[in-house]
Amino acid sequence: MALQPLLLATDSGLKPRIIFGSLGLAVIVSLIFIAVAYRLSTELGLDVQTESVETRAKTLVHSLEFDAENHTHQGLNTSYLEHLVAQNFIDASILVTWKGQTKQYGQIPADALAAKMNLMKNGEGKSGLIETSSQTYMWARARSYNIELSVFLLTPVDVFTKGLNAISKRLMFVSFITLWVAIWGALSLSAIISKRFETINTRLRDAASRDNLTGLYNRAYMLEAFEARLLTQDKNQAPSPGAFLLMGINKFKEINETIGNIGADECLKLLALKFSKLVRPYSVVYRYGGDEFACWIEGANEQQIQTIAQSFVAAANEAITVKGWTFNLSLSAGIALFPRDAMDSKDIIHCADIALQDAKRSRQALLFYNPEYDENTQLKALLRNQVPGAIARADFSMFFQPKIDLATGAIAGVEALARWHHPTLGNIPPDVFIPLVEQGREINAFSRLMLHTAIQQAKSWQLEGKYLPIAVNLSPYNLLDNQLVEFIQSELDAADLAPELLAVELTESATMFDVNLAQRVFTELRDMGIKISIDDFGTGMSSMSYLQILPIDCVKLDRSFIENIQTDKVAHAIVSCMVSLCHTLGKIVVAEGVETESQSRALREIGCDQAQGYLFARPLRVNDKELIDWFRTEVPAIAMDTGNRA
Repeated sequence: MALQPLLLATDSGLKPRIIFGSLGLAVIVSLIFIAVAYRLSTELGLDVQTESVETRAKTLVHSLEFDAENHTHQGLNTSYLEHLVAQNFIDASILVTWKGQTKQYGQIPADALAAKMNLMKNGEGKSGLIETSSQTYMWARARSYNIELSVFLLTPVDVFTKGLNAISKRLMFVSFITLWVAIWGALSLSAIISKRFETINTRLRDAASRDNLTGLYNRAYMLEAFEARLLTQDKNQAPSPGAFLLMGINKFKEINETIGNIGADECLKLLALKFSKLVRPYSVVYRYGGDEFACWIEGANEQQIQTIAQSFVAAANEAITVKGWTFNLSLSAGIALFPRDAMDSKDIIHCADIALQDAKRSRQALLFYNPEYDENTQLKALLRNQVPGAIARADFSMFFQPKIDLATGAIAGVEALARWHHPTLGNIPPDVFIPLVEQGREINAFSRLMLHTAIQQAKSWQLEGKYLPIAVNLSPYNLLDNQLVEFIQSELDAADLAPELLAVELTESATMFDVNLAQRVFTELRDMGIKISIDDFGTGMSSMSYLQILPIDCVKLDRSFIENIQTDKVAHAIVSCMVSLCHTLGKIVVAEGVETESQSRALREIGCDQAQGYLFARPLRVNDKELIDWFRTEVPAIAMDTGNRA
């Protein structure tokens, strides 16, 4: 299987949820329509029926009144009344009262009659409903005061119910049509919405998994891919073989120096395009970072893998023309085999990296991983697997090395340095555990732990009245963390710490990882008020261009320039020029690795601002007496010409 899992998981339940939600909404709307329509029709039917009963009662009264006025009767004209009832009121029960005479037509149940008598007695209203145990009736009363005549008309609600049933049948038919129209509309709308969501989600997923420059899958996606492959591997079957190629362009910094960042980016894009055309089925090319590419090859033997790797090398050697310059790039590749060399993502990347470095040292185009060249392989594998737990338990401690103001001898700040004291192996050197952290996916968690610890310590010192900036080293891979700036801001807010008391340092080589990315992240951090330092300055080919491109506050000169500054005129001149240039650009200059008083004196004469090194102090714990003494001594004598510390 190819290493192509989704970096952002697809929501497989999105479409069903939209469909069921839309259907539910359609059903609810239809039910509301039916309920409202039925209620309205019921009320309308009741009003019509009531008006009809009242009209019939009035009609009977008017007829009897007309008969009485045109004929002389001693009593109620029963024959005429019977004629009217038989002709027009066969479905009703009637009580007619005239001058004390009462005539009843139709059967009126006793309970209905009792209710009627109460109504007649109380004279309440002229129409309404009578609820009995066996039947519901609608009644109406009409009266003629001219001839002392009153009529009480009682009609069973059966007639009204038949009307309602007819209305209900029509409503059911209409509601059925409405429901299906609503369902059709809901399904159509849900299909449109779900397709829109899936399209947007696909674009976001693709954007998060691809390198902005080359369009290849990025390192984060590659790590996700390895994890997905391991999770889907059937443990009852032999793992499917594969190979991981890690490829680096040799001396790419020289190209960057020659044609600039934009031209170098064009070279990388052209090379990525060539590599993409070489990919076989079930294989993927990634941009690993900076000038490095990676490729996963699925289901191939060693000979096939070597042939594929050679095709990448040959493609890189083909001439590339950018901005009028023609280059024949040189590529080195390290190859690690799965599962022979490693069984998890961290180890196979480590093995390929070892092979790549060995290929570069031996000036060979490609090499397979050889355990003999991997020093302390088992120890590193052990430590690599223990790194996540050590970060979770905060086993890493923080030491602080003072930076001294060469003009006054006062402490100007400290650099935070991580240390790992292993419970069984003792102190693990940083140059051992830092690469292990970077090779896995723990670098962001590790750096966040260091930032959190540094911010808390700076706040603790601030509460003691010591306003001392702490510089924290970041990895180039931290620049890929989209939430790094937000995390730092939240930590500063939580501690209520001024951002001026925090600085971040990246090595000059780290900024080559992605200059444009470094520029964006540095700008965001500086806008927050955080100071930016470039470490090991002067070791790369593009040192001076960084002073122009990157928004930095401080330049830390590499110890290689300081080592012989007091005896080597060339080194002295180089440092003097760099200090002068940095001051012209408004940058603070810090010298690293100062170990002798003569070096300190030479730097002070040149005008270097600050220095750090074993001459002043080794990395110290927060509670070390020597560090406490630095806080107590405003102008330590060790920075003066005497060389004697007070």
